[in-house]
Amino acid sequence: MEQLKDMNQSVTDFTEDIHTILLRQNENTKKKYDTLLSLVANLETKPKIAMDYLKQLRGNVILLGKEHEKLVGTLMYFPWADQDEDVVTEYQAFLLNLVSAHPYYLRACIKMVIRHFFPAIAAETPNQSMSQNGYQFDAERSRDARFIRAHYLLQSLAKIVPSTRSILVPLLGDSFPFVTRDVFTHKSYTRNVLQVMQYLPDLRLQLLELIVDRMLRLDVRASRKDIEEAEFSINAEMDHVNFVCGEKVQQKCYQEITYSMKHEEAERLDTMMDLVLAHIYHTCYPSGQDDWEETKKLFRELLFVFDKLIFITHASNHTQFLLFYICSFKQPLCERFIEYLWGKTNASTTQTIFRKSAAGYIASFLTRASFLNISTVKSALELMMQWANKYLQQVGSESHADFTHHSPFYAVCQTIFYVFCVWGHQLFESHLGFRWIESLKFQDLVHSKLNPLRFCQPFICKTFASLMRMHQLTYCDTKIENNSRYSFGVVDEVLPAMYSFDPYLLKKSLKWIKPLYRGHNEILHYFEETDKE
Repeated sequence: MEQLKDMNQSVTDFTEDIHTILLRQNENTKKKYDTLLSLVANLETKPKIAMDYLKQLRGNVILLGKEHEKLVGTLMYFPWADQDEDVVTEYQAFLLNLVSAHPYYLRACIKMVIRHFFPAIAAETPNQSMSQNGYQFDAERSRDARFIRAHYLLQSLAKIVPSTRSILVPLLGDSFPFVTRDVFTHKSYTRNVLQVMQYLPDLRLQLLELIVDRMLRLDVRASRKDIEEAEFSINAEMDHVNFVCGEKVQQKCYQEITYSMKHEEAERLDTMMDLVLAHIYHTCYPSGQDDWEETKKLFRELLFVFDKLIFITHASNHTQFLLFYICSFKQPLCERFIEYLWGKTNASTTQTIFRKSAAGYIASFLTRASFLNISTVKSALELMMQWANKYLQQVGSESHADFTHHSPFYAVCQTIFYVFCVWGHQLFESHLGFRWIESLKFQDLVHSKLNPLRFCQPFICKTFASLMRMHQLTYCDTKIENNSRYSFGVVDEVLPAMYSFDPYLLKKSLKWIKPLYRGHNEILHYFEETDKE
């Protein structure tokens, strides 16, 4: 205790003995070793003393083997990132020397750095860029000096110890905030994981997997029904605000309420989506100019993550919009995404549930993406119609309507009909549109023994029949009427409306999706116009 009281005095006499204490940790030096531990644990408010000790320890780093794990562990909890720049520099130098001499401590060191990815109460640094050893950190994306210092140390570790890369990603996963943590924590941690991609680009795919996996955990907890109910509740609050508050108070309350989600998991997901969508944009459009090579690379990585995680996740409502967004950059990306989905739909070895899900993705993408060219839509329809007609030939004329045995076929047919309902008017008005549509042989499909209209959603059947009748291509009304009579009083199977790009409900990140999205009103317009005509 006496030495702790004397910490403000010169520590030269004690630090000169650090070499001896570390070298001879026995009964005679145990008291001094315990004193050293106490001193190290209380260096937070003593920058000059901290500098002296760190220099002495760095000079004796070769002696800090496993037997001194307790001392090293204490140093790992020293709040170095909040200290003066001189202390920060000395601490970073000490740690880099430590892991170079003793790779055993690398895991503990990385864990310590990751702890600095969480928010602190400390004030943020001014809005300016900081750089260390040539690496430029984006202050707008990482304002806190603690984050900048942590990233510099992590980058330095990766340079001198190659195994940092293999250890880092699992540790980032272990430390990721649990779904119940607050929004600010999720935002801070996600932003810092995205920052790691800037100086360790070879880890980007693994880090994207990590982030998307955590987003999906939130996504499946935030159903559309629950979000809509929560937002209905907040709208009721706004009505109350409008009634009891003055104009200025109303405006402030409105801004605070409308830009946040009432549903807690949805709010966390919204924050993460906003960060990742921004990351996608800045990666593909550095300095506002498109980088096609980088865009293609990121698209391939996102498609890999989509295939591995998103596609197989039931009840995901928003995470898949990462692919929707990046596809908007270039038409070839749209074509590649449709090609991927069609590969899933067409693969007889794929489970039926996933084949139908892929067909639903195609339907939703083709009808919701306002950035699609009509040529892309025509190519997709041609591909699906050719497959459907070939399927009819393969099953033969002896086959009959059977939902269980032919459900992937019916899913493709519903996709065809739905896409045609939305795009029909534009397709007919396009160059040689009628002749092209006639070549698709809708009549053979509609009047086949498999009777696809029987298992489609009623509103799709009705609109499709109206379009066909209007242009005198084929008449479906009798077929639909017979199907209705057949189904009367019978529990018949109808394909569910599995549309993965249904309206986007998250508020903050909506700004990335809304300009690219064909909303309900626009789609309903096509159906209503068809009914009128």
